[in-house]
Amino acid sequence: MPHLQAAYHGVPIVGMPIFAEQPDTVAQAVYQGFGLAVSVHKLRTLAADLEHALKRVLAEPSFATEAARVSRLMHLRRRLPAEIAAGELPQVSFVTLRATSSQKNTISF
Repeated sequence: MPHLQAAYHGVPIVGMPIFAEQPDTVAQAVYQGFGLAVSVHKLRTLAADLEHALKRVLAEPSFATEAARVSRLMHLRRRLPAEIAAGELPQVSFVTLRATSSQKNTISF
């Protein structure tokens, strides 16, 4: 996920979402203020739109400021995978599986 790498290192982004989770992740960068989105569906203006977005991200200090802010937050929350898993354990609900002759493949909570 390049947008997370950019955010972690405090680098503003210009995203061109095409498929899967890309529209959501680029929208998140735009919402948080460290990125801009360029639509790939406007083929006639794609080059000009991309150029404008790149120049804007480089010229306006707010994008670098917000990227640095997000980076600081990500560094503060840095935890090892084992720490993340251990923190989630108290929140896990246990499900009891009962398979009786009349209730095969039934899950009860």
